[in-house]
Amino acid sequence: MKFELKILDIKQELDMLILEANSIEEAQVLAKNKGYVVLAVSNQTSKYFHSNSANGKLSIIQFSHELHALLKSGLSLMEAMETLREKESRTQSRQILDQLMQSLNEGLPFSSALELHSSHFPSLYIAMIRASEKTGDLVQTLKRFVEYQSQVDLVKKKIVSASIYPAILLMVGSMVVLFLMLYVVPKFSAIYESRGGDLPWMSKILLAWGRLLYAHSASVISGLLMGFILLVYLITREGIRIWLLKSLTRIPSIGERVRIYALARFYRTVGMLLKGGIPAVSAMEMTAE
Repeated sequence: MKFELKILDIKQELDMLILEANSIEEAQVLAKNKGYVVLAVSNQTSKYFHSNSANGKLSIIQFSHELHALLKSGLSLMEAMETLREKESRTQSRQILDQLMQSLNEGLPFSSALELHSSHFPSLYIAMIRASEKTGDLVQTLKRFVEYQSQVDLVKKKIVSASIYPAILLMVGSMVVLFLMLYVVPKFSAIYESRGGDLPWMSKILLAWGRLLYAHSASVISGLLMGFILLVYLITREGIRIWLLKSLTRIPSIGERVRIYALARFYRTVGMLLKGGIPAVSAMEMTAE
């Protein structure tokens, strides 16, 4: 496969490189063996940009990874930011980088410049940068954050991948049940009624449902549709989502895995903050957020 790499060449200039490799990792190793600093990798076949944001917003992982590579190569913070701004093609991301550079030119610390854009940079990230300004290890802080966020994203991707098959089964099963209840049962309710005899109580309920739907189909379907819209609306509410999550944690097989995941993320986050020089109490407060 062909991979397109954004690199810093030997002269510390931004450039593009195309390599033949079997994987992204192999392409990165080949470029590093040639003395290049790899900023990003994209598969030319799929055009999937590694760590890139599909919606045009600034990707914090990509930003941190590229900034770490530039600072590690010897560039100053302003030079690195200027390099990132020049290569950025997305309008929204370029505007954010312009505003960050303007704040730095005005004399603000890097953490304060990031804090002006708290909607794009989480408080955890800003706190890490602020702690690194006191200890002088911004490069290592960016590296730790990229590693941490990559691990979290990998777990999320595994969860999503494992959920696709059950979700498809649930969706198909729900569609089959709706088809039976909204179309098949009403059609055949008259046939079963004509047979007479003493039917089981579950059959009587199905026949009653069929008669109701046959006589008031528009009203019943409208009610079901409104109920579905209401359910979707409730799921979008944060309080309802928290209640659903707490309800899921009460299920033994699911709750135990959720608790293990939460503890693992807690340990990783606190450990990363402590290593960055943030006091234990502050680290725990930021992790709780």
